This record gives sequence, structure tokens and C-alpha cells, in this order.
Amino acid sequence: MMKTEENDFVIDDPARNAPQHYKTRIENARVRVLEYRSQPGQQSALHSHPESVIYSFNRATMRITAPDGSHKDIMLQPGEVILEPETTHALQNIGETEAHLLVIELKVPVEPVPLV
Repeated sequence: MMKTEENDFVIDDPARNAPQHYKTRIENARVRVLEYRSQPGQQSALHSHPESVIYSFNRATMRITAPDGSHKDIMLQPGEVILEPETTHALQNIGETEAHLLVIELKVPVEPVPLV
């Protein structure tokens, strides 16, 4: 998966191996927010995400392919929010519209800061 030392990149990091689709919008010790865009027919290489919250800006039909080659097709609606467990997959836009998503990756919990 993506567990490495702070600021290290890994091969399955979507922002690194699919920069044409994923743009990092903000990152801190708790979250990384990625904006994802793909046109019909475009696909991304196999990559991983920690547990994530996904927000769809528009209607899109996506094929999610697991490392073993199995896949499922999903239709996303505008405003839809999904809680995704840690995953490794490839994505393909199999619809007729651009896919535009916000992916909020949840990092390992940090120790709370005591209120003094």
C-alpha cells in the first residue's frame, strides 16, 4: 500500500503515476485532497488509496478494476458521496461524460493536540 516515510512517493501513488488525472489540491498530516478528472475512454494505471471519502461533481460511469482483473461498473450521480475502504485499483471512464471527483484520502490518525 502507500505506507512510507513522510514525503516519500510510492509507485502506486495516483498523483505520481496518473498526473494527467489526479492533482493534489491540499495535503497535511491528516488528509490529502486529490481532484480527479478523466474524459470518456480514458483510464488510469493501477494505483492505491488509503481509506477515502469521494465526492462526485457530475454524473459519470466508471469501471473499477482490481489487481486480479475482476471489475465492477458504477454510475456516480452529481453530489454523491462515497466512503471507500483502503483499495488498489485501476479506473476507466466508460461513460459519455467527463468524470470529475474529489478524493479525500484519510491518513493514519495523528495524536490529538491537548487543549491547555
